[in-house]
Formats: sequence, C-alpha cells, structure tokens
Amino acid sequence: MKSIPSISSNVNTNNANQTIASPRGKEIQSLISQKSKLNEEISAVKADKDLDTKMKAERVQSLRTSIQNIDAQIAELKAQEMQEKAERNRPEQQDSKPTSTDSSAAVLDVVLKHSTT
Repeated sequence: MKSIPSISSNVNTNNANQTIASPRGKEIQSLISQKSKLNEEISAVKADKDLDTKMKAERVQSLRTSIQNIDAQIAELKAQEMQEKAERNRPEQQDSKPTSTDSSAAVLDVVLKHSTT
C-alpha cells in the first residue's frame, strides 16, 4: 500500500514558504537572525572574564534593548501583514453581503405580498 502524506504538514510548509517568500517575510527572517546574533553576543559578554561586572551589565542591557527594538519591528511587520490579509479578505466579504441583502429583500417582498393578499 502507498503511504499518503499528511495534508496538515503540507499546509504548514506552504504557509511557512509564503511568509518567507514575501518581502515582509524576508525582512522578518533577517530581523530574527539579527536577534539571534545579539543573543549570542549576550552569551559571549556574560562569559567574558576580562570585563568587570558593571561593564558586563551595561553591555548586556544595551544588547537587550536592541533585542526589544527588533521584537517591536517584528511585531509591527506581522501586524501590517495581518492587516493586508484582512483587507484582501474584505472585498470577498463585501461581495457576499449584497447577496444576503438581496435575499433579505426577496424574503421581505414575499412577506409583503402575502400580507396584502
């Protein structure tokens, strides 16, 4: 018997590829790699025995501030991405609303005809 690949694993892969393929996705990936490098620098600073405690603390605080800024940029990019997706979905929803309004109008017409007869 042939094994059938899981649909959910294919969907997850596609979503990940779409995120990375978009310009914002690439920018997010770049920011994540910068964040990773900053975390490595924090580890290196903490492990450095030549620096005194005060210098270590200042350097680590500076790096953490940079990481927070990167996190904020990532959150902003993701919010913009979500907003664009919502805007793309809105026209579809607006197209479906008139049909429901039309069907409501048709129902009201039928009710009015029956009530007058």
